[in-house]
Amino acid sequence: MLTDGSDDEGFIDIQPWPVQELVGRLVCLTSLGRRGAIEAEATGDLFEAETDRFDLQAWAELELGPWLSTTEARILRTPVSGLSDDDLAACADALSASCAIGWAVRVLPDTTLRVALDNADELRVLEWSPGPWRKVREITRQVRLRSDQELADEREKWDIVVWRLSLFQDANDDAVDQAALVDVLAEVTELGKLRTDGTDLVTDDGAPFSAFAEEELAKLEHHAALRLRALNWVCGLGQDWDSAPLILD
Repeated sequence: MLTDGSDDEGFIDIQPWPVQELVGRLVCLTSLGRRGAIEAEATGDLFEAETDRFDLQAWAELELGPWLSTTEARILRTPVSGLSDDDLAACADALSASCAIGWAVRVLPDTTLRVALDNADELRVLEWSPGPWRKVREITRQVRLRSDQELADEREKWDIVVWRLSLFQDANDDAVDQAALVDVLAEVTELGKLRTDGTDLVTDDGAPFSAFAEEELAKLEHHAALRLRALNWVCGLGQDWDSAPLILD
């Protein structure tokens, strides 16, 4: 049982998935990200793009069969130019979520996941990710899972970020909410879990959340939620990937 602050007792039971399961899920997510990139970059003659897609699909079905969901397999099988807007959004979301697992197995070696609006971490994970025709199981010997305490601390960090972004569209709207924010800022500043400017949480670039436009806040909240849910799954919270919760009861 590790200190996490996610319930009244301040503890959460961290039981991470085995490294092989973590790597399998990570590569499923990056494969979806790669499929979305093939679609986005396809111009003119689609033959080369379709060849890349087919190779990705064939390799994924061979290497990732036990981990691919029905929806993921369908997206990979869909010919170039056949993905819907929802499919493309799923590809982008998969790549964002992959950063959390990538951090957990040290593909992203940083001490903590960045809070930012850019996609630098997604690109780093995608650059690392294996593709046709590498053996995925060999990769499990090359990664090392972070400690339970590191996972608990990072999970709590993103829980706070999601709470801030979902509860406050404007931190000055509600005096009660503002008081709650001040209390949380004092706590996270003392523990060093997140950066603040004294009045609000800030991104790794030093920009306070309250300075962002509504559209930017919505984007930040969306990606924060994807990473929190992925971290909850990494920590063993949920029977499988699809059932992993966002907010703990």
